[in-house]
Amino acid sequence: MRLIDADKFKECFNTDTAIGKTMRLMIGEQPTAYDVDKVVEKLEDFRKDAEDNRAFLLKCAYENAIEIVKSGGIE
Repeated sequence: MRLIDADKFKECFNTDTAIGKTMRLMIGEQPTAYDVDKVVEKLEDFRKDAEDNRAFLLKCAYENAIEIVKSGGIE
């Protein structure tokens, strides 16, 4: 899978033609493949939950971070 900047891609169709409007609409309706804000939110939640138990944090931090990044914040 390749991630693109949908807003920048929409600019390629920045015309008032029917095709331009249709393409912008279709691009806007596509699901988000990777949401950076959600990834950061999940990592911050994990950090807060693990602060009380340093051994758990050390043991699982990399595994959990990798899974969160792989999911792109999408459940």
